[in-house]
Amino acid sequence: MNSKLLYKEWSEARLIHRSKLFDRQWYEAQYPDVKLAGEHPVRHYLRHGAEEGRDPSPHFSGLAYLVLYEDVRVAGLNPLVHYIKYGKSEGRALPNCSYMQSPSSPVTKIALEDEGVESANSQYLEGYFDPEWYQATYADVRMGELTAYEHFLQVGLKEQRNPSARFDSRAYKAIYADARKSSLPPIRHYLIYGRLADYSAPPVGEYTPSHIDDIPYVWAEGGLTRDINKKTILLVAHTVGKFLFGGERSFIDIIDGLLAAGYNVIAVLPRYNQEYTNAVQKKVCGLFIAEYSWWKISVNNDKAIALFSHLIRITRVDSVHVNTIMLHDALISARMAGVKSVVHVRELVSEDSWLSASIGLSPADIISEIKSAADWIVVNSDATHRCFGFDEKTFRIYNTIDTDRFNIENNINEKQVIFGIISSNIPKKGIQDFVALASKCADLEPRACFTIIGPDTELIKELRAKEIQGVLPRNIRFGGYYTNPADAIKQVNVVVIFSHFAESFGRTALEGMAAGRPIIAYDHGALPELIEHKVSGYLIPFKHYSDAIPYVQALCSNLQLIKTMGNEGRCIAKEKFSQSNYNIALESFYNKVYSKRDSLSNCESLQRITVAYFCWHFPVPSETFVLNEIRELSRQGYHVVVFCRQSPYPDFKPDFPVEWYRVEDVEQLASLLIEKKCSVAHGHFVYPTVTDFLWPACEQALIPFTFIAHAQDIFKYDNDFKNRIGEIGQSALCRAVFVLSQFHRDYLIQRGVPENKIIINPNAVDVSDFENGHLQKVK
Repeated sequence: MNSKLLYKEWSEARLIHRSKLFDRQWYEAQYPDVKLAGEHPVRHYLRHGAEEGRDPSPHFSGLAYLVLYEDVRVAGLNPLVHYIKYGKSEGRALPNCSYMQSPSSPVTKIALEDEGVESANSQYLEGYFDPEWYQATYADVRMGELTAYEHFLQVGLKEQRNPSARFDSRAYKAIYADARKSSLPPIRHYLIYGRLADYSAPPVGEYTPSHIDDIPYVWAEGGLTRDINKKTILLVAHTVGKFLFGGERSFIDIIDGLLAAGYNVIAVLPRYNQEYTNAVQKKVCGLFIAEYSWWKISVNNDKAIALFSHLIRITRVDSVHVNTIMLHDALISARMAGVKSVVHVRELVSEDSWLSASIGLSPADIISEIKSAADWIVVNSDATHRCFGFDEKTFRIYNTIDTDRFNIENNINEKQVIFGIISSNIPKKGIQDFVALASKCADLEPRACFTIIGPDTELIKELRAKEIQGVLPRNIRFGGYYTNPADAIKQVNVVVIFSHFAESFGRTALEGMAAGRPIIAYDHGALPELIEHKVSGYLIPFKHYSDAIPYVQALCSNLQLIKTMGNEGRCIAKEKFSQSNYNIALESFYNKVYSKRDSLSNCESLQRITVAYFCWHFPVPSETFVLNEIRELSRQGYHVVVFCRQSPYPDFKPDFPVEWYRVEDVEQLASLLIEKKCSVAHGHFVYPTVTDFLWPACEQALIPFTFIAHAQDIFKYDNDFKNRIGEIGQSALCRAVFVLSQFHRDYLIQRGVPENKIIINPNAVDVSDFENGHLQKVK
C-alpha cells in the first residue's frame, strides 16, 4: 500500500474511532475470523469488512445504509466513513442493525473451506449453485480432482464463473455499476447487497455482455424477429425505476404504436428492472441495457455519445427515437451517424424551473438546442406544441392509455368518499398541498377521506412519523404503491392532481377519467386539455388548494355527481385519447419522416442476407466440406463472406466466386462483421476457431452465430478441456450447434450445450458425381 493510501486509511481510522460508532469488542465477537487472523478490527473493516457487508457495531448497519442510499453504493464508498463525513450533516438516516432483516453474518457464510463445502453451499449459495450444471459447463471441473463445490469455492468465485443457469456473473456486472466497482465476486455481491437493493439475478443465456471502450452494456434478443422488409427504429428510454410511472408506461405505448405502424423496434433501457425489462423484451426485436445519464451541460457526454454511436452502428437502424428531451446525447449520435432522429417531448420547458436548473440552460436555449439536434419533434399536448412552435418538423400526438384496462366500477361509500393523490410522492407532486387540503376539510367535510398512493419516499416517511405523533389530520391514509395503475385508481373515488410544475400532459388524470373518476386539478400546464371544468372534474387556480374545498363538499353531498362526472370523463378518454387514435397519429407522423421512396430503397438493400463464414484456413484444396458448404449457401441466394486466420495455399483459387479476408485478432473480425453488415456468422470447428475468435467477435458485434462441431475439436482430450463448448452453447447469441450424429449430440449435452440448440446434420455426398461407378466431376 502506497503512502497516500496509508494516510487515507489512518485518517479514516481516526475518524471512525472518534465517532463512537465502531465497537471493537462487538466486531470481534460477531466475526471471529478477524481475531483469528490477528488483524486490527478497524483496519479490517476499512480494508475488507465494509465491502463484505459486515457492520461496525449494533448501532450502525452499513448494509442498510448502502441499500438506502444508492449514490453511496454506486460510488463504492465506505458507508460508515460517508455517514460520519457527509451523511450526518446531510440529514441522512442512521440505521442500526435491526433496521432491516439482512443476511446474518454474511461473511461467515462465505468463510468457505473452513466450514466445509456442504455447509458453505447450504448457508451461502442459497440455491444459486447447481453442481451438475457447473460440472457439465466447465470441462476443467469434470477433469479435475476437486468436487464441483470445492472448485467453485476455491477457483470459480475468483474467476467469476457462473454458479448455475440462474445467475450470469458477467451480465450482472455489466448491468450494475456498484458490482463492477466492488472487489466481491458477482454472486457474493448479489447475495449480500443486490437482493436487498432489489437487483435482479440475470439468468445465463438471456443477456450478452459487451462493451465499447470502457462502457459496458448488455444485449438481449427480443420476442420478435427483425423483418428485413421493414424500417428499424432504435427507441431510447429515459428511465426505468424500481417503481413504474408514466415515463416507463409511455415508452411501451410508443413501442405498441410503432409495431402497429409496421416498424421493427430495438429498445435501449438505462436500467434493469426484471418485470419491466421482460415486458419490453417481448415486444421488440432486441434490447440493450446500458448506463447513460440525463442531459446536463456541466457533465461530459463523450462516453454517452460513444455508446449510442456504437449501438447505432452495430444495429444498422434507420432512425433513433428518444423518449423525452433529456436524451440529448442520443440525438447527437444519430446526427453523427447520418440517421434520422426523433425526440418525443414530454416536458413543458418554458414553465419548468426544475428542468432548466437541472440541464443548466435557460428554457429558450433548451428549446433551441433540441430543435437543432433533432430532425423531427413529437410533442404530447397543445401546451407543449406552443412551447416548441408550429413548424413543419413538429407534430402533436397526444399520449394514450389502454382505456379497457380502466373499465372499473367506482364503489362509493356515502359515509366516506375517498379523494386520492396518486404519484411518485416527491415534493413537486404537491403532496403537501394535498395534506393541507385534508387538514382544512377535516372539520368542514367529515365525509371526505384523503389517501396518498405511491412509494414510501422520504417525504412519506416524514408524514408517517407525524401520523404516529398525532400531528397529522386523522382523515389522511397511506395506500402504498401499486404496480398496476388500475389497482391504484380502484382505491379512490376522486383523483386529485396538485403538481407544482406544469404537467406536459397528465397521464394520471387520463387514467382516472378512463376509470370513471372525477378529477380535481390545478388549472396549469396541459391538464385543461384533458379535464373539462364542471363536466369531468374541476380546475382550480394554480397552488390555490383551498379553492378545492367547495368541490370536495359538493361531491360528498351528491354521490350521483361523482358518477355523472366520471362517465363524462370516461367518454372523453375513449373518444380523444384511445390507443387506436394514438397509433394512427404515430403512423401518419412516420409516413412523413419516411417517404415511399425511402421505404422502397431500404427494402431493396436488405433483401439479401449476408452470412459470415469463419474457418482457420481458407481456401484449402482438401477442405471439400467447407468449399461445398459455401458453394451451396451461395447457390441458395445468400451473400457469403469468408474470414480466416491464415491462407496457406496462395496459389489455390476456389472454382466459384467468393469474397474472403484474413483477420489478425478478435477486434478486427468484430469490426469487419459490422462493416460487411453480416446478418449471421457460422464457424467451422470449435477450438480455437469459435472459442478464441468467432464467439468473442460475435459478442462484440452482437451478431448471432452457429457452428459445426466435428471430431478433434471436441473429442481430443486437450480440446475437450479448452473448447468451452458448454459456455458457448449457452450464449444468447448462439443459435445452433450442428453435429454429425446422435453420438455427437449426446456427448455435447453432457458438456452443457442446450439440447434445443443441437441439430444433427450428417455428412453427405452428391451421388450424381459417381454415376456408373466413375467420378463425373470434382468439387
